[in-house]
Amino acid sequence: MGIISDTFEDNAEFVGQILGTTDFYSRHFSSTENQIPVEKCPFCFKSFPVTELSSHFQISHGQEHCYIRLNKSIIRDIGWAENGISTMELCLLGYDEVDIKVITSAFSQSLSTNKDLDILPFVPSEFEGEIRIEVYPRKSAAKSFLIYCKSVPEFRRNDIDELILELQRELDKPIDSLMISCWKKKVRELSDINALERRYFNGFYEYALGSYLEKNNNYKEAKQHFEDSFGLLAPFKTDLAQTASRILGLKMNCFAFLEGCSANSPFASADAFFNKSKNPEEISFVRVEPSNTGIFIDGFSHLFLDSLVSFYNEAGGQFPILLDALERDSLSKEKNNADKLCLLKARHYKYLGEKTKAFDEYSSLQYHPIFGEEAKAFIECQKKI
Repeated sequence: MGIISDTFEDNAEFVGQILGTTDFYSRHFSSTENQIPVEKCPFCFKSFPVTELSSHFQISHGQEHCYIRLNKSIIRDIGWAENGISTMELCLLGYDEVDIKVITSAFSQSLSTNKDLDILPFVPSEFEGEIRIEVYPRKSAAKSFLIYCKSVPEFRRNDIDELILELQRELDKPIDSLMISCWKKKVRELSDINALERRYFNGFYEYALGSYLEKNNNYKEAKQHFEDSFGLLAPFKTDLAQTASRILGLKMNCFAFLEGCSANSPFASADAFFNKSKNPEEISFVRVEPSNTGIFIDGFSHLFLDSLVSFYNEAGGQFPILLDALERDSLSKEKNNADKLCLLKARHYKYLGEKTKAFDEYSSLQYHPIFGEEAKAFIECQKKI
C-alpha cells in the first residue's frame, strides 16, 4: 500500500485542462508477440478481441446500448470538444426505435430513429456551450449525454483536489481508523458546487469506497465501486484523475489506459510489459519511490509495479523474492490479479528457458480474452518440439 503520483511531462498540452476526449476506447495494443486487434468496451472499459465484443455486449450489458462518437472518440455520457465539433454521431445497438431530443440554451430538436444518427447538422457551426442529448427507447430506461462545446463551466480544481488528497491519505491509514463517510459532507460545504465538480469528486469517492472494501476483503463489492470510479473519472484530464485511471487500468486489466506513460512514470514498466511485450534485454526501468502526494494504491498493485521493474532490470536477482511476495499477498487470488501474476510467471520462466514451468503457467491462460493468443502460441510451439 502507499501513495503514488504519476508524471505527465509528455502531456504538457493538458496543463490546466479539465476534460479531454482522447480516445482510450479503441486501440490496437498487444500483450503478445504479434499485434492483436483489441477494442475496449465503452460501458465497462474491459478489453476484448474485436470478434468477441458483440458477444460481450449481449452477455454482460443486455441487448441495447448507445453512445456518442465525438470527433472520433467514444463518449459514454459526458465529453468536451475543446476546439469545436467536427463529427458527432449517436450510435445505437439493439434498439428497434428511439425518440431523441437535442437540447441547448438556444434551441431544441426532437426526432425519432431506428439507426445511427448524425447529430452535427442539428448544431450551429459556431455554437459554444452545453449540448444535451436525451435518448428515450420504447422499452428500456432513458439515456442522457452532455457535451461541452469549446467552453466548460467553472471548475474549482485546487479546492477539490485538496479534499481528494486528504481522502487518499486517509486511505493509507490502518483499516480500523478509516473515516471516509465524512467526505461527502466536506464536499457539500463547498459553495455552489456544480455537476462537473460533483462528478469529479464522486469519482474519487467511489475509488475510496472500493479501496476500503478491498482492504476488508470484500472484493465483489469493491469491484463495482472501482468500475463506477473508472466511468466517472474517464473524461477528466487532471493529474490526479489520470493517475487514478492508470491504477484502475492496471487493477482491471484495461491496459490501454497505461499507454503514453513517460519514461519516469511508475506505470512505464507495466506499459512495456502489457502493451509492448518488451523482453528484459530490450529495456530497463528505474524504480519510482512512493510519493507523499497522490493517489492511494493497494499493496498488490504497488508490489506488482516493483516486480515489473525488477523483471526488466534483474530477472535473476531480487525478482524471485518479489514474485514469492506477490503469490503470498491476499489480493493475488482476485481474478484480474491472478491472471496478471500468471502471465508474469509464464514470461519469466520462458525468458529463463524453463519451458515446462512456462508451459504450465500458459496453460492456465489459453482461454483468456487478452492473454490467450500468446498462451496458445507458446503451447502450440512446445507441442511441435
